[in-house]
This record gives sequence, C-alpha cells and structure tokens, in this order.
Amino acid sequence: MNDPEHRKWSHWFAARYRVGYLPSAAGGRIRYARPIDLEQAAKVLICVSGRTEFLEKYLETAYDLRNSGYSLVMYDHSGQGGSDRLLADREKGHIDDFSLYVRDLRSVIDTVAGAGNRRQLMLLGHSMGGTIASLVLAEDPHLADGLVLTAPMLHINTGPWLPPLLVEMVVRVVCRLGGGEGYAWGTGPFAADLSFRDNPLTGDARRYARMQRLMAADNRRLALGGPTFGWLRAAYEAMRRIRRAAADVTCPVLLLMGLADRVVGLPAVEAFNRDLPAGWLVRYAGGRHELLVEQDAVRNRVVEDVVLFLGSL
Repeated sequence: MNDPEHRKWSHWFAARYRVGYLPSAAGGRIRYARPIDLEQAAKVLICVSGRTEFLEKYLETAYDLRNSGYSLVMYDHSGQGGSDRLLADREKGHIDDFSLYVRDLRSVIDTVAGAGNRRQLMLLGHSMGGTIASLVLAEDPHLADGLVLTAPMLHINTGPWLPPLLVEMVVRVVCRLGGGEGYAWGTGPFAADLSFRDNPLTGDARRYARMQRLMAADNRRLALGGPTFGWLRAAYEAMRRIRRAAADVTCPVLLLMGLADRVVGLPAVEAFNRDLPAGWLVRYAGGRHELLVEQDAVRNRVVEDVVLFLGSL
C-alpha cells in the first residue's frame, strides 16, 4: 500500500509489538498485539475496537499514545479482523451472544495484560467495543481503573421511519424463523468502492480511503461486510443490558461523542452518562462516528482529551 504514514506506523509497530493468538469463547482463535516489553509496564491500556475493525486500523492511535505512559494492548474480536471467522461466509459479521465478546475481553485482560499483576489497567472502547467494555466492568467493577468510550453503541440509529422497537421485533422474528445467519436487510458483503461522500464514519477523506484500502488489500483478509440478523439480535440485548447496568460501572468513565454521529444515538449516551457514578461526556462539533479517524481538527482534540484523562488517574 503506497501510504508513507501507514508504513511509518507499521515499521514502528513491527519493532515494538508481538502478535499472538488466544482461544475464543465463540470458537477458533482471536488475534492480539502486545508490546514486547509489556512485562515491565506499570500501566496498561486495552483497546476494545468496534464492529468491522482490526489491529491495523489502530496503528495511528497506538503511535499517538506511545508517550502516554500506558502500554497499549490491541486485539481483534472473534469473527473479524485477523481473528477466526464464525461463518463459512467470512464477510458476515456474526455473533450469537455478546457474552462471548465479554469472555474474550476477560481472557485478554487476564492472559495478555496480566491483570493479576495489579498494574493500573484502563480500557478504551469504541462503538461496539464500548458496549463490550462497559458490560465487563458492570460485571466486575474493580477489574479496571478507568474507561474511555468513543461513540459507545448504546442505541443504533434506524432513521425516523423505523422505530428501534419495531426493528428489534422484526429481527427477533427473522431469527426465530431460522434467518439469524443471513445478512441484515440493506447490508451485504464488503464493498471496496464505497464513496467517501455522505459516509457516516468520518469527515476525513484520506483516512477513509486508507480504511477502505486496508480492507481491500491482501485478498480482503481483513474485510467485513454487514451484520447478520443474529448479530443485531445479540446487539439489542447487550445494549439493553448495559443501559440498565450503568450504575454498576463505578470506575471513572470518559465518554466522547461527535455531534454529527449518525450511527449511534447521542440521547442514549447522555442518559447513560447521567446514570454513571463517575462519568464525563465531551461532545465534538463536526465529529462523526469514527472519532479516532476523523479530521485533524477533531481527532487531535480527541487524542488530547484521552491522554489528559489517562494522566489524571
């Protein structure tokens, strides 16, 4: 890929990280990346990525956080990125229950990050990863010392003509009729030629093109298409569960939301923040869903806010 910036981050990553695999609760293996000197680290930050995401997408973030005082651990969720896929069609985003994601994160915390060493541990969760990280800490509030959530998936925008309750009802019916492994209506396999114009993820054309190239490269090894009806059913259940359990997430939580986010709902994030014992919500004008691959004017502020929060704990 003819991308000087990505090559710089890739060379830095190759010199400082080791990639390995862990058994997944969903079957197969999950891929992780950890700094080679992690054993000496006093502070660890685990990146819990969103749906469709993968290690290579976070190299810029890892590089920007290299002087934050935290050793960053990354991993790919079961069924996406460089982890084993769950269906014969490897581009279908599928899971039967988010509890499988939760168990995988616990495995990464215990096995890779070495939580038993009682280092300071923080979680950074984006979108779906925010749901997963929050569920983990609702179950075990003392597992981490703090949580950063960027555009957490607490509500999925379905448009003004499709109320979420109606969508969830249809999803449940389709799953009961045996369609859980089919693509959700209106979605399909990964498309490498999706136009930047009107995309809901980022206002940065250069970073958007990089994401598309990464997924299209190497025989589409990293590519993931739309979610299945089964994934949607599991997502609705998980979002309901964590919205009700917000008060159980007792560690300090920083929530970051773009005011132009069309993927997840801001009102649900605001309500979640009000229910947290120690939550702070920061809003970014012009920011879309992918705040860590946004335009520099937004992204630089996001990275700065994350570093300040990490340093305050």
